[in-house]
Amino acid sequence: MDWQAWFRAFLYDGRPAIDPYPGVAKWLIMHGPTFPSIRGFFDAGISTLERAGFPQPALVYALLVNTAMLTITMSDDRLESGDDGPRDHASMLRDFSAMNVESSGISRMIRGVLGPLAEDPTRAGEAVNDAYYHLLVETLLTGLAARLP
Repeated sequence: MDWQAWFRAFLYDGRPAIDPYPGVAKWLIMHGPTFPSIRGFFDAGISTLERAGFPQPALVYALLVNTAMLTITMSDDRLESGDDGPRDHASMLRDFSAMNVESSGISRMIRGVLGPLAEDPTRAGEAVNDAYYHLLVETLLTGLAARLP
């Protein structure tokens, strides 16, 4: 498996294992996954990046995994704050709408992100978070591929 396919599988398949447990992603970033069973993931991921030609494969591994975990942490923080997520989205939606300015960017943000999150925080929240996570991973992989020697 090439490095991009390996990290797609690792990051996409790993997320559902972490999502049900708010705080785990943050804990992993803060304390590191310092348990013996993680060895295989480090060995496989870093050697895959090394074979691909990255001069600093461990740094690239950390960038990919930490950025993914930070994205999950952001979602967890909204959950841990109780109703803050839906309330914040509804407040942002209301505040942007009240600005009463013509802005295609604000209109698109309202239609594509804030509106769905405020109207249906559970179902739409999952869809927006999933789209955001996939876009993040794909952007990281594309950007890193462009940096290969």
